[in-house]
Amino acid sequence: MDWNSAMSYCNNFSPDGNTNWRLATRTEAFSISDIGASYNGGSYACVKEFSDCFGSYIWTSSSLPWSPTGAYKYYPGVGNVYYGY
Repeated sequence: MDWNSAMSYCNNFSPDGNTNWRLATRTEAFSISDIGASYNGGSYACVKEFSDCFGSYIWTSSSLPWSPTGAYKYYPGVGNVYYGY
Protein backbone atom coordinates (compact mmCIF):
# COMPACT_ATOMS: atom_id res chain seq x y z
CA MET A 1 0.00 0.00 0.00
CA ASP A 2 1.24 3.53 -0.64
CA TRP A 3 2.07 6.01 2.11
CA ASN A 4 -1.22 7.94 2.04
CA SER A 5 -3.17 4.68 2.27
CA ALA A 6 -1.02 3.51 5.20
CA MET A 7 -1.56 6.80 7.04
CA SER A 8 -5.31 6.62 6.46
CA TYR A 9 -5.48 2.97 7.50
CA CYS A 10 -3.74 3.62 10.83
CA ASN A 11 -5.70 6.80 11.53
CA ASN A 12 -8.98 4.93 11.01
CA PHE A 13 -7.99 1.62 12.64
CA SER A 14 -10.11 0.95 15.75
CA PRO A 15 -9.93 -2.62 17.04
CA ASP A 16 -12.11 -3.08 20.11
CA GLY A 17 -12.84 0.65 20.09
CA ASN A 18 -9.20 1.73 20.48
CA THR A 19 -8.65 4.67 18.16
CA ASN A 20 -5.18 5.94 19.11
CA TRP A 21 -3.22 4.12 16.38
CA ARG A 22 -0.64 5.84 14.18
CA LEU A 23 2.36 5.06 12.05
CA ALA A 24 5.66 5.13 13.90
CA THR A 25 8.15 7.90 13.20
CA ARG A 26 11.29 6.80 11.35
CA THR A 27 13.22 6.90 14.64
CA GLU A 28 10.61 4.72 16.37
CA ALA A 29 10.56 2.24 13.48
CA PHE A 30 14.35 1.93 13.53
CA SER A 31 14.41 1.56 17.32
CA ILE A 32 12.54 -1.78 17.24
CA SER A 33 15.31 -3.42 15.25
CA ASP A 34 17.68 -6.01 16.63
CA ILE A 35 20.87 -5.24 14.73
CA GLY A 36 22.88 -8.43 14.35
CA ALA A 37 19.95 -10.80 14.82
CA SER A 38 20.27 -13.85 12.62
CA TYR A 39 17.74 -15.66 10.53
CA ASN A 40 18.41 -18.66 8.36
CA GLY A 41 22.18 -18.18 8.59
CA GLY A 42 22.22 -14.48 7.67
CA SER A 43 22.36 -11.25 9.62
CA TYR A 44 19.21 -9.17 9.80
CA ALA A 45 17.81 -6.35 11.86
CA CYS A 46 14.39 -7.88 12.30
CA VAL A 47 12.89 -8.16 15.76
CA LYS A 48 11.85 -11.76 16.43
CA GLU A 49 8.38 -10.72 17.66
CA PHE A 50 7.52 -9.57 14.12
CA SER A 51 7.15 -12.78 12.17
CA ASP A 52 6.75 -11.29 8.68
CA CYS A 53 9.26 -8.47 8.59
CA PHE A 54 11.98 -9.95 6.43
CA GLY A 55 10.42 -8.99 3.12
CA SER A 56 8.26 -6.00 3.98
CA TYR A 57 8.83 -2.27 4.22
CA ILE A 58 7.26 -0.40 7.12
CA TRP A 59 5.95 3.05 6.26
CA THR A 60 6.66 5.73 8.86
CA SER A 61 4.80 8.93 9.63
CA SER A 62 7.94 10.95 8.83
CA SER A 63 7.39 12.86 5.61
CA LEU A 64 10.23 13.78 3.30
CA PRO A 65 11.57 17.33 3.75
CA TRP A 66 11.63 17.86 -0.03
CA SER A 67 8.25 16.28 -0.82
CA PRO A 68 4.97 16.47 1.11
CA THR A 69 3.69 13.40 -0.75
CA GLY A 70 6.54 11.08 0.21
CA ALA A 71 7.78 9.53 3.42
CA TYR A 72 10.52 7.43 4.95
CA LYS A 73 10.06 3.68 5.10
CA TYR A 74 12.01 1.19 7.15
CA TYR A 75 13.16 -2.20 5.90
CA PRO A 76 13.78 -4.36 8.99
CA GLY A 77 15.22 -7.21 6.95
CA VAL A 78 18.49 -5.28 6.66
CA GLY A 79 17.94 -2.40 9.09
CA ASN A 80 17.93 0.42 6.53
CA VAL A 81 15.72 3.46 6.09
CA TYR A 82 14.63 4.37 2.56
CA TYR A 83 12.13 6.78 1.10
CA GLY A 84 9.16 6.35 -1.16
CA TYR A 85 5.93 7.85 -2.47
